[in-house]
Amino acid sequence: MKPIDPNHGKALTLAEFDSDSWLASVILWETGELDLDAGRKVDGWLVAKHFDLKTPDELDGVLDELLSLLRDGAVPSQAFTSWI
Repeated sequence: MKPIDPNHGKALTLAEFDSDSWLASVILWETGELDLDAGRKVDGWLVAKHFDLKTPDELDGVLDELLSLLRDGAVPSQAFTSWI
């Protein structure tokens, strides 16, 4: 977890994850916008999803989606995928 940083006029905070299989990041802006990005190391498969959170409680759902992706390979609904 990194401290809050100014960015394009909107403060943000960032969390990065690194495992044997995945690299991932979650960027959360003060506006409630959130970007989830993950890449599988073995084959360069990328997954990205943008969220517009209305309440802090919605962050739990985002983290559940991230854990399901990293643990089970379950792609979050409405996520974009690509290959490097």
